[in-house]
Amino acid sequence: MNLGSDFAEKLRAMSADFAATLSDRRDHAEALMGRIGDGRDMEDAVREIGMLAHKLRGTAPTFGFADLGACATELEFSVQQVLDPEAAVDESVERFVRAYRALIREIERIDASRGGGA
Repeated sequence: MNLGSDFAEKLRAMSADFAATLSDRRDHAEALMGRIGDGRDMEDAVREIGMLAHKLRGTAPTFGFADLGACATELEFSVQQVLDPEAAVDESVERFVRAYRALIREIERIDASRGGGA
C-alpha cells in the first residue's frame, strides 16, 4: 500500500466531487442575482452571494481550482464594498457585477472541462 498514491487518489476523488457541486452553486447564485434584479431582498441576496464566495474562496484552491478561488476572493471583496455605506455606489456595484460574472464564467469553464456543459 502506497500512502502517497492513496492520498493522491482520494484528493482527486474529492476534487471531482467538489467540481460536481459547482453547477448547483452557480444555479443558486443565479437565483440570488435574480432576486437582486427584481429588487427583492437585495441586501440579503448580496450577503448570501458573499457567503457563497467566502466558502468557494476557502475550498476551491484546496481541490486544485486556484482560479476559482481567486474569482471568489474578488467577489467576496466586492460584496463587502457594495454593503459599505461609505463606498461609491456606482463603482462598487460595477466591481460586484464584474466579479460575479467572472466567477460564473470560471464555474462554467470548469463544468465544461468536466464534460458537464454550462
